[in-house]
Amino acid sequence: MINRIKNFYYKQSLTTQISIIIVFVFTTFFVLQLVLNTMFFPSFYTDREIQSFDSSLNDYIDSLENANFYYDIIYDFSVNNNAKSVILNSDFMIVDSIPKQYTVQVRSDETLLLYDIVLNQKLNLILYDSLSGVVKPLDGDYYFFTSLVLNDAVLFTQVCENDCISLSGRVVSINKPNHLNYLFSQYQRVQIESNRLSDSFLANHVYNDGWRYRSQDGPIDLMVYVNRLNQNYVLTIVPIQNTDNIVATLSNYQNYVYLTALIVILLWSFRIGTVASKPIKKIERVAREISNLNFDIEALEYKSREASSLSKSINLISSNLKTALNNLNQKNQELMSLYENQSEQVNLKKQLVSSISHELKTPLMIIQVTIQGVLDGVVNEDSIAEEFNNILAEINKSSLMIQDLLQIYRLDSKDSQLDLEVINISKLVFSIPNDFSPLVKKYKFKLNFNIEDGLLIEADRKLIQRVLSNFMTNAIKYTKESESIELNVFQVKSKVHIEVINHGAELSEVHLENLWMPFYRVEHEGDQRMSSKGSGIGLYLVSEVLKAHNFEYGLVNVKNGVKAYIIAPLKTL
Repeated sequence: MINRIKNFYYKQSLTTQISIIIVFVFTTFFVLQLVLNTMFFPSFYTDREIQSFDSSLNDYIDSLENANFYYDIIYDFSVNNNAKSVILNSDFMIVDSIPKQYTVQVRSDETLLLYDIVLNQKLNLILYDSLSGVVKPLDGDYYFFTSLVLNDAVLFTQVCENDCISLSGRVVSINKPNHLNYLFSQYQRVQIESNRLSDSFLANHVYNDGWRYRSQDGPIDLMVYVNRLNQNYVLTIVPIQNTDNIVATLSNYQNYVYLTALIVILLWSFRIGTVASKPIKKIERVAREISNLNFDIEALEYKSREASSLSKSINLISSNLKTALNNLNQKNQELMSLYENQSEQVNLKKQLVSSISHELKTPLMIIQVTIQGVLDGVVNEDSIAEEFNNILAEINKSSLMIQDLLQIYRLDSKDSQLDLEVINISKLVFSIPNDFSPLVKKYKFKLNFNIEDGLLIEADRKLIQRVLSNFMTNAIKYTKESESIELNVFQVKSKVHIEVINHGAELSEVHLENLWMPFYRVEHEGDQRMSSKGSGIGLYLVSEVLKAHNFEYGLVNVKNGVKAYIIAPLKTL
C-alpha cells in the first residue's frame, strides 16, 4: 500500500506534489490538535490553573502568618484569585469578625450630622478624606453608598430611586474588621465546607503543609484548601473552571476554522505549487538550451533563496562553459595561426634555401668560368687583373650574404640573446649620415633633421645601428638627385618614433608588402649609385632584428616619398 502511494506521488507534477504535501501536513496537524484538545487539554488546563493558585496560596498563607491584621491581605487575595477565605478556630468553626462590619463615619459639611456608612469593598481611606456621593438607609442607623466620589475621583455610580440622600463630608472614623468572615460566612458553600471539616476527614487529604480536596457545587468544581494559622485554620475555596464546555466550544470553533483553512489551503496549495514550480520549469528550459550549446540565455534570479541560488549556479555553469568553449576556440585559432605561421616559415625557409642556392650559384659560375678562361688562355693577360677584381667582388658579395644569413640564424635561434643596453637614440640617428657623406655630397642630397634630444631606448646597439644604416642605404638608393632625406626622432606618450624618409620616389603596394622578403629587389634607376648591390636580404634581416626587439616597424608611402619607421618603448633612468 505504501509503495502504491509512493508511486502515485512520484508520478505527479511538482505543483501537485507540493499541494499534496501541504494538505498532508495540515491534516496531520488538525488531527493532532483534535486529539490534544480531547484527551490532554482538560487535565493540562486544570493542572496549570491549580498549580498557579497553589503558588499564590503559599504566598498568601505566609503573609497571614506574619501579620496581625488580616483584612487587607484576605481582601486582595480574594479579589485577585476569585476565592473566598475565612478564619476558623481550632474546632473548625467560623470565628466572628471584630468589628462585625466595615463602616466609616462621615460628618456632613452641610448639616454637620454624622452618618454611619457600611462598606462592602475595600477602600483606601484615611481620616479626613473628602467624600461625596449618594447614600441610602439600611436596617437600623446605617447607610450605604450608591454613588461615591473620593477626593474628586469617581469610584462608582449606581442609580438610587428611593430614600436617597446626597452627602458631602469628611471621614471622622474608620471601623475595619480584622478579616472578611463577616462577609464570606454568609455564603452557603463556605458553611457547607466548614461543617464538613474534621480531623478524620482531613487525614485523607493531606497536601504539603495543609490539606486539599476537590468538591463540587452543582456544575462548578471547587478546590478546598485548609491551612494552619497559628492556633486557628484558614479555609480557602476557589472555583475551578469546568473544561468540558471550553473543550466543546474550542473544538467546534476549531472545526469551523480548520474546515475553512483546509478549503483555503487546497486553493492556495495549487497556487503555491504553481508559483514554486515556475522558476524550476524556467531553469529547466535554460538547462536544455545550455545542453544545446546556447550559452547566451540566462536564468532569471528569483526572490526565493533556493531558486536564486539555483539560477546563479546555472548561470555560472553557462558562463564557465561559454568561457571554456571560447578559450578552446581561441586556443584552436592560435594553434591554427601557429600552424600557418610555421607552415609559412617552412615555406619561407625553403624559398630562402632556393634563393640562396640561386644567389650562390651565379657567383660560383662566374668564378668558375673566369678561372677556366684564364687557365685556357681565353682571357688576355691585360684583362686578367680586371677579371680577378670581378671574382673578388663576387666573393665579397657572397661573403656579405653569408654573414647576413648567419646573423639571421642567430636571431632565429632560441638560445640567442641580445646584447641590450640603454642607447641615446637621438645621438645614434644623428650620426648615421656621417658614413654616407661622399654619396650625400655627390648626389647633392638635402638632409633634414627633426631630432628631439636625449631620447633613450633599450636595444642591441650594433644591430640597431645596422638597421638604421640599411634604412639610410635604401633612402640613398631610391632618392632622386638633389631631393631631400629626412631623419626624425620624437616622443609620443611613452614611445619613441624613429623615421627615415626619402623624397622623389614612391613604391607600389605590392612592393611595400614584399620588400621584407629575402632576395626581393625593386628595379630602380638609382640602383647603380652604390658600388655594390648588397646581399639581397637586408630588409629581411632588418625585420628579424626588430622582431627580436619586439619593436613596431614598417614601410609606408608618404607624399612624394617613402617612410621607414621604428616605434620603440621610451626608456627612463
